[in-house]
Amino acid sequence: MASMNRDSTSSSLGRENSVEIFPRDLEKKKQKRKMIKYAVVVLCVALLCGAMTGAAVYWSRKRDPKVRTIPNRREMERVDCLPDEQRNRELCLNRSCIWSPSDIEKVPACFFPPANEWGYDRLSFNKPNQNTDRYILQDKLDSFGHVSRLILDVIYLTNDIFQVKIYPFDSTNKRYEVPLEYEELQSGIMPSNPRYNVTLSGEDSTFEMKVTRLDTLKVIWDTSISNLIFSEQLLQIATRLPSKNVYGFGENLHMSLKHDLNFKTWPMFTRDQAPSIDKEYNLYSVHPFYECMEDSIGNTHGVFLKNSNAMDYTLTPLPMLVYRAIGGIFDFYFFMGPTPENVIQQYTSLIGRPFMPPYWSLGFHLSRYGFRNTSDMRAAVERTTANNIPLDVIHADIDYMDRQRDFTIDNKNFKNLPNYLEGLWNKSKIRTIIILDPALEIANNYRPYELGRKEDIFVKWPNRNIMPDNDFNETNSLDMMGYVWPEWKVLFPDFFLNKTKDVWSELLVDFVKDMKRFDGLWLDMNEPANFGTNEEKPFNWPPSRNFTWSLKCPVNKYDDPPFRPKSAYGYDSVAKRERLSAKTLCLIASLDQGRYRMYDVHSLYGHKQAEISLEPLRKAVGRGKRSIIISRSTYAGSGKFAGRWLGDNSATWQDMRLSIIGMLESNLFGIPFIGADICGFFGAPTKELCGRWMQLGAFYPFARNHNDKKAPNQDPGSLGSDVIKLSREALETRYSLLPYLYTLFHQAHTLGSTVARPLFHEFYHDNVTHAIDRQFLWGKHLLISPFLDEGASENVIYLPKGQSWFDFYTGKRISGGTLLSVKQEKFSRIPLHVRAGSIIPMRRPQKTTQESLHQPFRLLVSPNSRDEASGVLFHDNGESIDSFENQRYLFVEFTYTRRRLTVQRIDANLFLYPYIFEITVHRVAQNPSFVSINGETHHTYSFHPRYNLLHITNLSLDITSSLLVEWGNY
Repeated sequence: MASMNRDSTSSSLGRENSVEIFPRDLEKKKQKRKMIKYAVVVLCVALLCGAMTGAAVYWSRKRDPKVRTIPNRREMERVDCLPDEQRNRELCLNRSCIWSPSDIEKVPACFFPPANEWGYDRLSFNKPNQNTDRYILQDKLDSFGHVSRLILDVIYLTNDIFQVKIYPFDSTNKRYEVPLEYEELQSGIMPSNPRYNVTLSGEDSTFEMKVTRLDTLKVIWDTSISNLIFSEQLLQIATRLPSKNVYGFGENLHMSLKHDLNFKTWPMFTRDQAPSIDKEYNLYSVHPFYECMEDSIGNTHGVFLKNSNAMDYTLTPLPMLVYRAIGGIFDFYFFMGPTPENVIQQYTSLIGRPFMPPYWSLGFHLSRYGFRNTSDMRAAVERTTANNIPLDVIHADIDYMDRQRDFTIDNKNFKNLPNYLEGLWNKSKIRTIIILDPALEIANNYRPYELGRKEDIFVKWPNRNIMPDNDFNETNSLDMMGYVWPEWKVLFPDFFLNKTKDVWSELLVDFVKDMKRFDGLWLDMNEPANFGTNEEKPFNWPPSRNFTWSLKCPVNKYDDPPFRPKSAYGYDSVAKRERLSAKTLCLIASLDQGRYRMYDVHSLYGHKQAEISLEPLRKAVGRGKRSIIISRSTYAGSGKFAGRWLGDNSATWQDMRLSIIGMLESNLFGIPFIGADICGFFGAPTKELCGRWMQLGAFYPFARNHNDKKAPNQDPGSLGSDVIKLSREALETRYSLLPYLYTLFHQAHTLGSTVARPLFHEFYHDNVTHAIDRQFLWGKHLLISPFLDEGASENVIYLPKGQSWFDFYTGKRISGGTLLSVKQEKFSRIPLHVRAGSIIPMRRPQKTTQESLHQPFRLLVSPNSRDEASGVLFHDNGESIDSFENQRYLFVEFTYTRRRLTVQRIDANLFLYPYIFEITVHRVAQNPSFVSINGETHHTYSFHPRYNLLHITNLSLDITSSLLVEWGNY
């Protein structure tokens, strides 16, 4: 769009003066530029000649229809000037950009001129405080609708973290900034030994910023590739990257974990959008964070852009990264690692460490959309438990509600649901998670609506004049109506408003009395989703009604911004030009009593709902117990109080494979409690697919089988003996490893580490791992290599070099750096390998976590080539809030060196301590003639020479005591 649509409204939010982002009339600017160059002639005639020659070539392009090329301007350095429009020469020139088609596929034909011909110059420098460098930037030509003067602050936070913040110099030009409270890192003191150096171009020269890693002198950010755009509704910055190893950004369905840099543009703007193969769609969440491995020795940095407006990111082969956002400011945080795992730990030190999940939430979850009644739900549970498949949680989708209304129960089909769920816990120790959507139906005698209206907590139109006809008459308020699952119009709580939390809390606490019990919340549709926006009617509008209605947004600069991000133009069709407000509320909407526009905070809506739900949920659950929130829409920092799932996937082999990428990216985003709908949400999986997906899903941090109401049953007990066998074996393996998984979540909660981990995070020296996304790790020690190909006879997996690996099931040792072919037979177990040098705590698997929590421990010891190994265990009662912070836990270190295993309690403050009942040791050279425990001979052990395995059994070792286990030969 060459210029902004004028706002057709009369609202205070819609009447601000428009500013052309891409100006058509440059004559005054040309004259100003020429005047500057004429002034320069007094100083240097030679410089004048060169400058005027270049200027004549550039500025004449609007008058000269000939296509021109730019000397010494490599095509790979082009920054696209028409990302939002068709490739069109006239549009390009109207944007004052350069038109020069390339023979190279995907290279932009329309691109920005060199950085020194437009944009900003760097002016003065000062230090407002000890750890901040402040630069003033001045627009050269009043070009591209720019804010004329900017402040750029470089804030030195720690030796590993710094912030670069770019915002208007004029304090009266107050820009929207993301209103989330992150951890305070600033001490006001200059870090003593920073890993980085930030430099800007010299005074009165074209703006450039470079970031250098000091120990390698590698430049990791370099904006000299293009200048900066900072206008009212478009921000753009481009930087060279140090390598092509780029990971992160989301939420999108990426076809590979390592980014495709072939001029790929992806949108970020929360949307009720099911993932679709090979479509560059914006999905449910927004996470403007990436990490880049810079070199062959693994130095890695990460960058977070704290901006919640709709934005695009483009990656090119140079390699280059281009950010475009349609509002806010540039607020970058850099994390210098140096290892990939260090980067995530530093990132979560800012946005907040992930929450500690209750132990029970690590069990298997069963769900579906389409339970017709309580009997349907009961049948699915019984099919699972009758086949001895472990099960911990049943989910209740909107089926349980009265006419899909929040905080209600269908008294016809689910009348006995509360008694059933209470009995399920009392009898089988199976817990419940219920779904809630944000929208509340407009209905008399519906308490949530009436309480919300009384307290005035709903999202609003800015004023009466811009509301669609009759909407005001219907509500007698400025509340913005929408339509979702209930059978009538709805209103949306304003989760940015303080008093909304009180209303939400009251509704939750009251509802648990009706349900008798539930243990967690599943927050859906909170992008926020709205059906039929700007269309004739929603897809599910009742056919019995003799009229139609939908939310229709007036044309204005928020719903129709002058620069259309890919979250709008990416959905264009021949029949329709998509608006940014499609599938959601109007972006001109007002929140928090006019403090925010939906245009700015739309992508934070789900984050805020989850944030304000945690405390009320704990209050509703009561008893000082941990609960859990699963949210479909998240933002940076949501992992502090919520997990997530990957949305409405499909029952295909490709969807199963891509779920690994989504799971790993979520861990990079600081949300390790993550999983996909096992066996797929849409469609009917084959038995082979569901069996293999149950194997993979058993190693999602969040393991839930869930599907759509139109699909047949796919709970494992419904699909026959083959799926039952594969599911039971995989889940029993998961349950045996829960002490290890729970410890990983403790490390995520306290250190900010990942749980499900990309291979390159541990083996960054091994270049083969940099692109692997069909395998993943649990922590440092367990490699998971699922079967992902239909009908395949073998699974080729890679064992990273640097260490040996042990087959989890047999103990067979395999050298690292090996491509291993694993037979893929009907009942083949999912391939698992243990890294040499590890000690993994395990338990006997039970049918629920409640049973397994009190089972004794088993240790799996896998020495490396130096005959050493180590590991840790975190253990508590699995459910108390803040058990670590309140020092109600057990922490144990395990150390093995040359046939000596020590168990050392670090912290202990529990009443109940399970014991160690068995120890298995890999890589034992020969059958020992003795085993001793703290100097006392122990007689029950066995040696398996084929794989050099030692089993020490019949133990009852107090895990809180200092223990020394030895073996050898006399």
